[in-house]
Amino acid sequence: MAVAAKPVPKPAQRILKAAASLFARRGLAGTTTRMIASRAKMNEALIFRYFPTKNHLYAAILQCQMNSDKFIKDFQGEVLDLEFFLKTLAARILENKRRNPQFIRLMYFSALEGHKLASTVYERAMHSIVGFMAEKFNAAIARGELRPIDTHLAARSFIGMVGHHALVSEVFNFDADRWSDEELVANFTEIFLEGLKSPKGK
Repeated sequence: MAVAAKPVPKPAQRILKAAASLFARRGLAGTTTRMIASRAKMNEALIFRYFPTKNHLYAAILQCQMNSDKFIKDFQGEVLDLEFFLKTLAARILENKRRNPQFIRLMYFSALEGHKLASTVYERAMHSIVGFMAEKFNAAIARGELRPIDTHLAARSFIGMVGHHALVSEVFNFDADRWSDEELVANFTEIFLEGLKSPKGK
């Protein structure tokens, strides 16, 4: 029997929100608990009631924001149209970026600062989603929908296309509003599934 997750107390939610915003702009090393308390409009001592150290706080933020498990759960055990599957994944990546743009900055700051926990969380999430996509691709190969390919590299290639756009549009504001999410989803999926070669005989 699954155990329901305990609700996060409202003061802790305020702390997490304030800390995530600061960590995403200043990094872990450049953010103090005093800054977090000021942003959350509370006494600094209250932070330590919920999070003994900055590392505990940082870990809680990362764990809250990684949601690849939900995507896997939604599609577990289903035989789906491959185009629909990829469009849904791309749409969720872009939706998450728009809903929580600071997460990209948070992850890259953590990597630059050599935060081991961030690397562990990211690697675990990527391993899960890439492995899950590879399973779907292998099933599509068995059905004759895809030619034989390295399915793990294929999964990373698709995530790379969508993730690269999310990264450069957020961090560098490059082509941030040139295409709608619907256009991006449709084009990334078509490019991935159809490739760039012209049809034979044309």
